[in-house]
Amino acid sequence: MVLQIMERKLNLFGHICRMKDNRLVKEVMFGTVDGETRRGRPCREWLDNIKEWGGEEIHILGRKAQDQGTWRMDGIGRLRMGSPWSSEWMGLD
Repeated sequence: MVLQIMERKLNLFGHICRMKDNRLVKEVMFGTVDGETRRGRPCREWLDNIKEWGGEEIHILGRKAQDQGTWRMDGIGRLRMGSPWSSEWMGLD
């Protein structure tokens, strides 16, 4: 179940990265919010998972996602950390 969620999140990330820059969903995904932050630990964001699974910064993963064929093989299939069906892919070893 968790692997399916990871795969779908990575699929959506790649899809959004390939959209034109003027699309609202892309602006919302990569934009920032003005104003003050609340006290305490920051909330975990959606892109934090993508960055953690990819092992690289979001802008680098976004460039990799521009090539759909490579992203399907590298991003979802292995994401440079082995098969998504193995425990090492999620860091469970």
